[in-house]
Amino acid sequence: MISQGCQVIFGPTQIGHKKSVLGIPVTVKQAVTSFDDAKDILEDLKGRGVGDMVVTFNKYSNEDLGEKITDSFSPAGKLGGKNGWKKLESYASSNGISLFPSVDNTQYKTGNGY
Repeated sequence: MISQGCQVIFGPTQIGHKKSVLGIPVTVKQAVTSFDDAKDILEDLKGRGVGDMVVTFNKYSNEDLGEKITDSFSPAGKLGGKNGWKKLESYASSNGISLFPSVDNTQYKTGNGY
């Protein structure tokens, strides 16, 4: 077992890129690291003897990806949705892993009343 703690950062876990749909530019969301992927990575690290992990999961919510001000965040469906997040939380909790969802609330786009 590795005696020192380990900080694991997943992020950004989803990205948005512009795509033309019927000639209209839209932002398409694409998963980079899903909740299942994250669990697999954590299992691998634990299997290699890494302990005392602190995990930050960046851009885990659709609201964060849209860069709009909101007071609630829900796990992105593209990453595994609420059920996927609950499974990841459960795995982390039962294995002594500290798991923190993270949103970027420092940069927002203007428009739509903001």
